[in-house]
Amino acid sequence: YTYEQGGMNFRWNRRDYQLTLGAALQYYRLEGRLLSETSPIKDSYLRLLPNLRFQRDFGGAKELTFDYRTSIQEPRLEQLQPIIDNSNPLLLYQGNPDLVPEYQHDWRVSYLSFSQFSQISLFGSISATYTQNKIINAQSIDASLRQRLRPVNVEDDWTTNSNVSFGAPLRFLKSRMSLDMGHRYSRSILFLNDQQNRVNRQNWSIEWSVSNRNTELVDLQIGAALGYNRLRYDVNEEFNQS
Repeated sequence: YTYEQGGMNFRWNRRDYQLTLGAALQYYRLEGRLLSETSPIKDSYLRLLPNLRFQRDFGGAKELTFDYRTSIQEPRLEQLQPIIDNSNPLLLYQGNPDLVPEYQHDWRVSYLSFSQFSQISLFGSISATYTQNKIINAQSIDASLRQRLRPVNVEDDWTTNSNVSFGAPLRFLKSRMSLDMGHRYSRSILFLNDQQNRVNRQNWSIEWSVSNRNTELVDLQIGAALGYNRLRYDVNEEFNQS
C-alpha cells in the first residue's frame, strides 16, 4: 500500500464560535503478487476527503458542536488474497482481489448544557455514518452444510445513533436522578446464497437511575433499564426478530 495525501484547513476563531473547513486529496496505490498466480494485484484510487467542524458557545456552559469528516478504509490483506483458507473444512474463506476501498462519511451534532447553580445537566447527540462500497462477507451454504465466505463490495451502508441524557438533583432525598434515552438504526446489505437482502436493525433503550450525592462513605445507585430490538429482512422474512 502507498498513500500520498495533501490538504489544507481554514480556521476562523471568534468570540462565540469556531469554524474549521478543509479538504485533503488522497492518492492510494496497491501492488501485490501471489506466488501461485501470474497476474499481479494492482490498483489505484484518487479520493477527495472534505472535513468541517463548527462549535458555538452560548455562554453559561452551553455548547453546540457539528462535525463532518470523511475517511478511506482499504481492504485487509486476507480480504484480497483469492487462495481458499480451508483450515476449517466447514467454513471456507476466499478473498477477493477486486475489492475497492470503503469511502466513509461521518456526521455528528451534539449539544451540552450544565448549570452550576441548579446542577441540572442536559446532553444530546445525533450521529450518522454512511459508507460507500462497504465490504461485507457474502455467505453461501451448500447441501453438506458447509459455509463459504467471500468479501464483496456493496452499494452502501447506513448507521445512525441518537441519545439524550438528563440529570438533576433530588434535594429532598439528597440524591441525584439520571434519565438516558437512546436509539440506533442501521441499514445494511447481506448476501446469502447469491440472494441480496436489505437488513434493517433498530434498537431503543431507556434507563432511569437515582444515586446518592454524598459518596464519601457509601456509593449507592438504584434504577431500571428497558431495551427493545427489532431486526427485519426484506427477502428472508423468516429471519425477522423482535
